[in-house]
Amino acid sequence: MKVLESHWPSGLQGPDTAVLRAVVDACPSRVSLVTPDHRYLYANPEFLQFVGLSLEQLIGRSARDILGPEVYSAFAETALQVRPDHTPTWEGWINFSGNRRRYLDVTMAPYAPAGGKLEAIFVFARDTSELKLREQQLRESIEDLKRTEADRNASDKVNTQIVQSALDAFILADAEGIIRDFNPAAEAMLGYRREEAIGKPLAQLIIPEHLRAAHNAGMARYLASGVSRVMGRRLQLEALASGGEIVPVEVTLNEVKLPDRHLFTAHMRDLRDSKRAQAEIEAQRVRIHQIEKLSAMGSLLAGVAHELNNPLAILVAQSTLLKEKAPTSDTKHRAERIHAAADRAGRIVKSFLALAREKPPSRELTDVNRLAANTLEMLAYGLRTAGIEIVRELDAAMPELRIDSDLLGQVFANIVLNSQQVLMTHPRPRILTLRTRAAADHVTIDIGDNGPGVAPDLAARIFDPFFTTKPAGVGTGIGLAICKDIVQAHGGKLELAENSQAGALFRITLPRMIDDPATADSAASMPNGERILVVDDEHDVGESLGEILDALGHRATVTASALDGLKRLRSESFDRVFVDLRMPELNGHEFLKELAEIDPSLVARSILMTGDTVRGPATLLGGADVRVLEKPFSLDDIRAVISAG
Repeated sequence: MKVLESHWPSGLQGPDTAVLRAVVDACPSRVSLVTPDHRYLYANPEFLQFVGLSLEQLIGRSARDILGPEVYSAFAETALQVRPDHTPTWEGWINFSGNRRRYLDVTMAPYAPAGGKLEAIFVFARDTSELKLREQQLRESIEDLKRTEADRNASDKVNTQIVQSALDAFILADAEGIIRDFNPAAEAMLGYRREEAIGKPLAQLIIPEHLRAAHNAGMARYLASGVSRVMGRRLQLEALASGGEIVPVEVTLNEVKLPDRHLFTAHMRDLRDSKRAQAEIEAQRVRIHQIEKLSAMGSLLAGVAHELNNPLAILVAQSTLLKEKAPTSDTKHRAERIHAAADRAGRIVKSFLALAREKPPSRELTDVNRLAANTLEMLAYGLRTAGIEIVRELDAAMPELRIDSDLLGQVFANIVLNSQQVLMTHPRPRILTLRTRAAADHVTIDIGDNGPGVAPDLAARIFDPFFTTKPAGVGTGIGLAICKDIVQAHGGKLELAENSQAGALFRITLPRMIDDPATADSAASMPNGERILVVDDEHDVGESLGEILDALGHRATVTASALDGLKRLRSESFDRVFVDLRMPELNGHEFLKELAEIDPSLVARSILMTGDTVRGPATLLGGADVRVLEKPFSLDDIRAVISAG
């Protein structure tokens, strides 16, 4: 649609163009957008169907060419009256080509931006031919009533046939507000049978209670003075349907004057479909805004992770070395406490980073009990300050599963946070239960609370994308939908189960998988005595990693300069390279490209180090797989990445 949008005035182009076009397309009237000299810029499907052209065939052609000279001349004088401060209207019968005689109600609305210059004209044309014909036939039928009783009976029959076949709802009432006729279209729209409606007060049957006083006052004023603010005008109001449903309608009220009495007609059109279309457009706009906010949050997390992970990497590495080389048990104990705190901080950063990361699943053997416990540890502060008691029932026989721990950790965290938000408004005691169980062919993880639970009418929709029961600005409605997709991608199932505590209980079922022995054997084999080059512009990070590699039996050479690292690779022999992803002289990718020119085989034995992977570094470079070591890294992380080959 970009080609079509280029014809729109510049003020109407931008991010909201698609929304504006959708609103115009959903309009039941014929809508077109023309230049001040009456050449077409756009038209909705109703107009295109009427003229029998496609949008591409219409754009750029003149109204005289499309409508014909006779029809154009009927509108021309009114069109010349359009000014930035004036919206003229036209109403009447027009003879179109092919002997089509139609009654149109036309409004020509100017589009003039802040400068005040007329740039375009919106033309809204409503075809009310059938309505005018019915009104004319009704007037003729009423005139016949004045003649003879026999003619009156015949006219009543004609009038009844017209009313019964009308597409819009038609209601006839007398001056006392009593319904005298009620056609099938009104029955379908409002849900009342004709026999129920006739003889009932109009105000009590179809006018909502909050509008009745205004309706009664208006009718009394009109009968006393003949002055009405609504008679003969198109209005958007609300009608009361059977069962109490409020129906948005477009209504036209008219009076039929007889010698001995007054009758009032109401023609109503159902606007529910139109309103739903408008609501959907607004909902799409809100969804796009939420997605933009999530994207911005991912970028923020990347920056925060980079700033935290480098110093955390130093803390983890140095506390590891201190623990290994502690001269006394007291020093070793203190080193263990420092290491535990730094490791916890690193896991928290990695967990938050995983929430924003877009990467393919990376499955490895994972202790599910530990993963669940780590999730609770990450969220411990918020749960504790909310006064929530944690009950753990972890099955000691739980097997390790080959899963993506980042993605499953995201699922656990999302469900726990949902429970926390619900329990915040629930009286104490507030209890959250985490239970794991192992069966012969599957495992289950239950996360439940003792809150109010999920209403039955919402349970069926709770996993639908963008459906949320939270207030505006609190939730996006995509969390549980993503969680369900993640669990299903692991061959499992996420469901809302029955809870003995009467709160909500989310059950995750995952299949048990037999591990590949070759994988386990490879993890146990750790190459020793390698000569390794470490390149990291953070000097302390590089030195700490070098010390750990030396402690593992390797010989590490550390440099803080990417250019110096390449110089060493040209003159010295190394078995492996650890290189940081973000460096001022060359980034990790650029470094590895240079390395491919020096020693292509060494690229496959290189490891990228990073502390800010939201999207993750590219894992393929020059046809070779490049492994990633995320900061902060532990001794086990370093062993694992070297053991992988």
